[in-house]
Formats: sequence, C-alpha cells, structure tokens
Amino acid sequence: MHFVEKMQTLDLVESNGPIGQRQSDIPMDTDDDHDQQYFMMMTFRNRPQVDKAYAHIREHIESGGLDHNAVHPKVVNPFFIYWQDIDQDHRLSRETHH
Repeated sequence: MHFVEKMQTLDLVESNGPIGQRQSDIPMDTDDDHDQQYFMMMTFRNRPQVDKAYAHIREHIESGGLDHNAVHPKVVNPFFIYWQDIDQDHRLSRETHH
C-alpha cells in the first residue's frame, strides 16, 4: 500500500494528484526564490484533518516508521505550502461590507 493510500484508510487525507513538473521558463512563473522542479498536491477535507495528518507523519518520521520514510530520501529541497479555499458565503459577505 502506498503512502497516500495508507493515509486515506486512516482518514488523514482526501486525495492527491499526480506528480507534476514545473514550467519555470514561462513569464507566468515569477517565483525566483525557489528552484523546485516537481510538485504534488494533496487535498484535505479541513484544517483538523491536516493537523492530524501532520502529527501522524511527524510521529512516525521521528520513530523511523511509516511508508513516508520510503519517499523522504527521494525528496530534495522540499517546500510545503498550505492553501485553503475561501468559503463562498464568507467572501460574498465581506464583499458587501467593503
């Protein structure tokens, strides 16, 4: 069982996308501070699920267990960003007040 599949069975992640390759040679790529070449997106249901997933991974990395350790040596210069969708109702209510 792969890492993400195991995390899904534990209800710690909703899904993940394929590994993608950065296209840094186009004008839309304006991030000169990072040189990552590959990316992957994981989808979580909510912030509590993210926090549980992170705690689970952290615990098993420190103890030397978990399938994540098989991936870890293959990752060079990891860079993580957490994005959250804006709640449509919240956004609309803010727009009406500004």
